[in-house]
Amino acid sequence: MWDHIDRPSPDACWNWTAATSQSGHGLATIAGRRRYVHRYLYEIFRGPIPSGQIVRHRCDNARCCNPDRLVLGSPADNVADRCARGRSASGETNGRSRLTADQVVDLYTRWHAGEGSTSLAREYGITDRAVRLIIHGRNWRHLRLSELPIERRP
Repeated sequence: MWDHIDRPSPDACWNWTAATSQSGHGLATIAGRRRYVHRYLYEIFRGPIPSGQIVRHRCDNARCCNPDRLVLGSPADNVADRCARGRSASGETNGRSRLTADQVVDLYTRWHAGEGSTSLAREYGITDRAVRLIIHGRNWRHLRLSELPIERRP
């Protein structure tokens, strides 16, 4: 196993150089069972992983298996890490998105110019609720639509 770990120094990432999962995490067969390498090494160096906890990477490097760069946390902590590090699928990178950023800006601008949310929803093939979520800044927040230099609706 150690032959497949690149360890340049104790403080650096220890990158797994063999098989990885689709998400990029190191995979190894250990005692006949397929395991994530970072979880396995965490257990060896730090102890058991409590139920409901996951092993997170402080370095944001899925191939890293350096126990000093691994920390326990909840799935919610992991999601917060993802968002804080800008790895969340938002806008067009979200696989469920039906709109482009340009369409969202156009929709927002036209609504502020007086067009109705129902007609805009019909035109863009989305629900009236989806239009309202955009208009009120709940969806597509990263575009900061409220900061656009447009005339506000009376």
